[in-house]
Amino acid sequence: MEAAKSRMSFGDRLRRARTTRNLTQAQLGMKSNLDQAVISRIEKGKVRPRIDTIKRIAASLNMSASGLLSGVG
Repeated sequence: MEAAKSRMSFGDRLRRARTTRNLTQAQLGMKSNLDQAVISRIEKGKVRPRIDTIKRIAASLNMSASGLLSGVG
């Protein structure tokens, strides 16, 4: 399972963290002060978010940025 997590893209890890918390992209966008389209593009791997964006998203998911990056939490 850990190996599978490490192979997941950041977008996949974000989607898993978001859906585990029963949040829509729009809800996460509102919580993190980002547009829903930005969340969608990150999840699809179309953009690579800056670290400050990752920190904002992680805080909105009540997790650390390192946890979001590693798929833990």
